[in-house]
Amino acid sequence: MKKIILLFLAAFAWFHFYYIGSAPTLGPGIMLEGEPYQANTDKKPFLIDSFDIIPKRDFDARVRILAVEPYYFDRQSWLSPMDIVVGWDSLSDESIYSQIDFTQFDREYSWNNHSTEVNNAEITRQTANISLIPANNLIKEQLRFLKLGSLVVLTGTLVDVKRTMHWKWNSSLSREDQGKEASEILYLEKIEHFEP
Repeated sequence: MKKIILLFLAAFAWFHFYYIGSAPTLGPGIMLEGEPYQANTDKKPFLIDSFDIIPKRDFDARVRILAVEPYYFDRQSWLSPMDIVVGWDSLSDESIYSQIDFTQFDREYSWNNHSTEVNNAEITRQTANISLIPANNLIKEQLRFLKLGSLVVLTGTLVDVKRTMHWKWNSSLSREDQGKEASEILYLEKIEHFEP
């Protein structure tokens, strides 16, 4: 009986904290064209608890959610509880991205490409791993309902983060980089779902 209860509790915890549902399929075809928009910002640095937030670029993007990873235990998780991998152009076509296995770990992402229609350089340019800093509790709650395959508009500011003891976390501003420094850090002020 104890084993059954423990299994039930483990399943409940996994479902509550880590399960990510899928949006209804939309069929093949590019759903979004054009990469995320970045522009110089006039926003001033500000504090969230003991984190210094340094705005770098205003950001607006129509993207498709390809992978989601909640974080609970790393240094950034209080500030940024979730990373998402998003795609646009060819990577918004589910007949293409369904052939690519995305993996997220330690605030970066990688993939295993089984598609013959896009190469790794195209995946690099047409996807991004974004660490989300919700601007308020409402947006933080909305993150819990993100689904794989959803089409969303993300609006906010790309930021660098600093803290005492010389700790820094810098956002990428490039479409060409990969690895640990390639993730974008988004202070998320608005998230909206939309239909194609």
